[in-house]
Amino acid sequence: MAFQISGSASKEDCTIVVSASKSISNRLLLIQALCGESMDIRNLATADDTLLLQKLLNSKSDELNAKNAGTVFRFLSAYLSIQLRTVTLTGSERMFRRPVGPLVDALNSLGAHISYISEKGFPPLKIEGRRISGGKVIINSEMSSQFVSALLLIAPLFENGLDLRLVGKQASKPYIHMTLELMKRHGVQSEWIGDQIRVQHQKYTGGVEEVEGDWSSASFWFLLCALSPARNFTLHNLSESTLQGDAIIAKWMQKLGVRYRYEKDKVILWRDAFPNASPQTFLHFDFKDCPDLFPVMLVSCAALGFEAKFSSLQNLRLKESDRLTVMLHELSKCNFQYRYDESKDELYFTSQKLSPPKLEFSTHDDHRIAMALAPLSLLFDKIEMDDISVVQKSYPEYWQELKKIGFRVQQLNQN
Repeated sequence: MAFQISGSASKEDCTIVVSASKSISNRLLLIQALCGESMDIRNLATADDTLLLQKLLNSKSDELNAKNAGTVFRFLSAYLSIQLRTVTLTGSERMFRRPVGPLVDALNSLGAHISYISEKGFPPLKIEGRRISGGKVIINSEMSSQFVSALLLIAPLFENGLDLRLVGKQASKPYIHMTLELMKRHGVQSEWIGDQIRVQHQKYTGGVEEVEGDWSSASFWFLLCALSPARNFTLHNLSESTLQGDAIIAKWMQKLGVRYRYEKDKVILWRDAFPNASPQTFLHFDFKDCPDLFPVMLVSCAALGFEAKFSSLQNLRLKESDRLTVMLHELSKCNFQYRYDESKDELYFTSQKLSPPKLEFSTHDDHRIAMALAPLSLLFDKIEMDDISVVQKSYPEYWQELKKIGFRVQQLNQN
């Protein structure tokens, strides 16, 4: 099935209500499930991943399918380890290639009983829930901050609490801060000094939570603004005071000519004519703390003809797709030239002009690939894409919002 996306948007002033944060919603759902008090989550994300986590947390089945939702699988691995039941936790074929070993090892060393059904270190898992006393544990946090967050979320229920030592180069550190702050809002105190995080045995408290807008989703509107010099964008449900590390997109996009200002619960975007920066300016972006911004920044820099170096990219291979390989493959359809130094984990590319793709883009079953490539229709008038439904995973409203500002998204007839 193929779709054509036309980028001749008609509206000069574009108003968008950014959907609720998936990352915050998922953490709050875990806290709600672990809380002994009433807890009301308002403006919960409508993303498929969030709806799936909510469904599985309420399921009494002895086999749960997390599909290709990494956060869902990892959070449930920890949650189910302290539930007094035996469950098979499975997922999609892609999930079977996404490692979970560091989390399983840490949980088992604390007293959990989790075993691999197939290949060691990878899903699916058999989880025999039990009471875990807790204590000291070491975890390699290079691969995913979700391993750390999963442990922290259940730590208050350990009789002896959790003394967690992080080893390796910490990935996506802002997400760990997000987890600890949301725990704090619901009565759980923690201490993070250097590579040690300590959580004592405590009880979660209830209350009301209003989920803020998703900065990862907002990043695609920054990309659209970067490619739309004649338009202003107003993004509602966002504020400067946020728990989300991906809010760095605002400062990063300034280097590409996108300007912004905060007003109450919204951000106003516009693009200038590069008075302080030009495509000849060499840029460097490090994705250690915000890997989800890679597709957006790659398309932005490539489409505007900037020279750049991107670093800390290895973990992109462990996402819904191998995002590093996939994004480079798809942009090569536009004659994008690059050099990747695997030993340094750095990507280099020089100023160049992209050509219209001769083949349709493939999303590789990855929501962020689809949303990052769609704005190229502004550059080439129209593009074709094989699957647009993948955005349901994190931003179901994406295509409808594009249509509201004048984009056309239509299915092509195929013989």
